[in-house]
Amino acid sequence: MTENIRNITKDDKVFRFLTYNDPQHESQLSFYGWERSNEHFFFNYIEGYKYAANAIFDTFKVAASNHRIVIQDTVCYPLVFIYRHITKLYLKYLYLLLCKPTKDELKSFLKKGHILPELWECLKERMSFLSNRVSYNIDIDAIERYVCEINDNDKDSFCFRYPITKQGQFIHDSPTYLDIDHLKNRMDVFFKYLDVTISKIENQWIDDEYNEDFNLCFKREFKNSLHIIQELFTYLQSNEKPEKKGKTEVWLSLSDIQEQNNENREYEYRFISELTENQKSLFIILYWAGRMLPIQQFAATKDEHIQDIYKLLYNCSNSDVTFDNQSSLYKNNVLRTCLFGSSKTVEYMKKVIKELGVNL
Repeated sequence: MTENIRNITKDDKVFRFLTYNDPQHESQLSFYGWERSNEHFFFNYIEGYKYAANAIFDTFKVAASNHRIVIQDTVCYPLVFIYRHITKLYLKYLYLLLCKPTKDELKSFLKKGHILPELWECLKERMSFLSNRVSYNIDIDAIERYVCEINDNDKDSFCFRYPITKQGQFIHDSPTYLDIDHLKNRMDVFFKYLDVTISKIENQWIDDEYNEDFNLCFKREFKNSLHIIQELFTYLQSNEKPEKKGKTEVWLSLSDIQEQNNENREYEYRFISELTENQKSLFIILYWAGRMLPIQQFAATKDEHIQDIYKLLYNCSNSDVTFDNQSSLYKNNVLRTCLFGSSKTVEYMKKVIKELGVNL
């Protein structure tokens, strides 16, 4: 009997790309290309290849349990290749994320191609520096050991992509048993180690501006406003309320509050109206910095640590929120939303104030 096979034709379209308005079912689609930074692209490629590696490993385990040798003995090729490719993606991702290269530096780095130890050499010194700066212990030698062994067993990303060399010789010219379970375990541990390392040493304030003029203004306003900050904390802690969800009411003009009879709202309006413009900026900066604080990495040494805090504070200022005594309805509404519309105001501001060496 002739097997019923649907023939291919010259008019077939292999890749079918759709637009948002085309009839479609979500379960059949993959949406990509929405990333807008090199770092984000590399991260998503890494995650995608990890999913693919896990799917191949799951296929291997099912085949092994059913004694399907042909699958067991062939999936090693794509699996090893993908693990190597993920490692290369990680090295390039780390370089982008931690070294902050210029366009020319990035071009030079990318020209190094598939040789993993050469890619590693470009970033290991930076990783050591960043880890030492925040006193996080990274085993640089262990990372290098993994990188070199992966490279040695799949040189130039070639050995598990093709069965023969460019000269026509067999690459694997003798039978070899590879422990797939062990490989999967080690690669998962390695990738997890890199993920944790990234989370511990990225987002440092090395290249951000340290502005002495801003620092002097901030210190002056902060010192003169400690009693007002304490008053705010006392009020908020005695009137704790759940975080508001949905649209937050804003003032379109300073007269809007006259239509509101709620006692707390009247106090909040009066509190904000009695602040100087510089104090308003101070409160907003403290709140925004406190909100950012949990995901930042600061230097371990005392002097560098406090410099990093002031870099963060300066980063939280902008053309509307600064120490120039300029009035702004924007600031009033930010204060209304942040200070009195958030359940975390005291927590956020206290964290920053503690970092500045003051306990309230």
